[in-house]
Amino acid sequence: MPSADAARVRDLFLKYIDQRIVFYESNDERQLGQATWKPLGCLGELWSAVLPLAKSQPTPVTALTVAGMNDVLNSQGYTQAAWWNRIPRQRLGR
Repeated sequence: MPSADAARVRDLFLKYIDQRIVFYESNDERQLGQATWKPLGCLGELWSAVLPLAKSQPTPVTALTVAGMNDVLNSQGYTQAAWWNRIPRQRLGR
């Protein structure tokens, strides 16, 4: 990946990670709602950054990059579903 594109992708990944951390650490419903949707926007930007490279340079290395992006997208979906569908903890001492 050209260095300018690589820097953009790296910045987008950091933005994405920051939003995912907010999702898991927030107790504020408004902030939590934003943290649910903002990472999806980051993923859209990441795909926009990687897709032109995949189309212009269809090599095994590019395929690994695209597969990695797909794994990130799938991982977020699986993790978020598990988070939403978790069994609540019971309080001790009741």
